[in-house]
Amino acid sequence: MASCLLPRPDFEALWSSLPSAGRFDATLASAPPPVAQVVAHLASEARGFSVVAAGERDATHGGGKQIFFCGAAPFKSHGLCRFLGELVLHDRNRLLLCEYKCEHHEMSEAFVQQMQLGRLVQRVVRN
Repeated sequence: MASCLLPRPDFEALWSSLPSAGRFDATLASAPPPVAQVVAHLASEARGFSVVAAGERDATHGGGKQIFFCGAAPFKSHGLCRFLGELVLHDRNRLLLCEYKCEHHEMSEAFVQQMQLGRLVQRVVRN
């Protein structure tokens, strides 16, 4: 995976301009990990994502932990394909939500697999 260092305003502008490439949710077998552990997982050399913002969501938006991240990979002769993601983790109901956007939709699945969320949580049961 190639480096994808987007300043927050650039990430927000790109996020707003791209259609959703997909989303999923899962009920976790145990409480979600702390934000710092999720950030370390995504940003590890093995996964190669850059975390743009991470922290607690305000209660008016449903609470939980929220992480925005991006990745990039070579795409044919077009240079790089950028992938943007949002993870939301809810402690109370052990729910993981993920929405993602991608400049080249056909690359989305490879980025989702690169997240390797199964290594982050003990067991995920997809809804």
